[in-house]
Amino acid sequence: MFLVIWIIYLIWQRGGIGAPLLQLKRISVILTLAAAFEKIFIIMTSITDIQKDCWDNSLHCLGTSYVFSEKANSAKKRIRLITILGIIVPLCLGGVAASYGANSKILVWAISIAAPLSILQLILSAVSLVYKWDDTMAYSLESQTDNKMITDEYQHLAKNPLSTIPEMQNAFDFIKVKDRNRETQDNKITFTTKDNRKGMRYALWIMRRACATCGQIPPSMNPSNCNTCGNF
Repeated sequence: MFLVIWIIYLIWQRGGIGAPLLQLKRISVILTLAAAFEKIFIIMTSITDIQKDCWDNSLHCLGTSYVFSEKANSAKKRIRLITILGIIVPLCLGGVAASYGANSKILVWAISIAAPLSILQLILSAVSLVYKWDDTMAYSLESQTDNKMITDEYQHLAKNPLSTIPEMQNAFDFIKVKDRNRETQDNKITFTTKDNRKGMRYALWIMRRACATCGQIPPSMNPSNCNTCGNF
């Protein structure tokens, strides 16, 4: 606005006092152009701000998706171990008994080895029921998928902005509602500090963005000494 006033002053000085009508016309044109440029600037700034919010939110969702994928993989491995023990141990005992006979010393040795494994399977099965590993795996897979989908929607909007602010804002708000609903559900699951740091490093690594604390773009998932994207 100060620039516009300064330009008007220069035109007034150059036009002289003898041409007031011409000066008024010039001033009117300048004000019209200034208003148009200001409107364009506001539109561009607002759309740019929404794009920035899209990128920031997609970073958070991508990190969350990664953490839940890790939780799902961890639960899957534990459940798979229980399944393997429940199948392999009886099959091995049956195979030894069928091959060497029920009174074979080898069967006795096999039973002595299988007994601790069977006890371990029982313990793991009990722990799995108490801590609901099946539910944890199912929920983690669901959240991983949803957060990745929301990440893609944010990034698509950031890369392909709409032409007007209302359209852009409505599209952003629509994604944000899904993001908040997912976040409300995910808040029921506790993330450790290491989970947060690992998720942040993964998101920064994939999106090639610098960490706000250390200022570095992670070259890999190997942890650094940063308390935001490392030390996990």
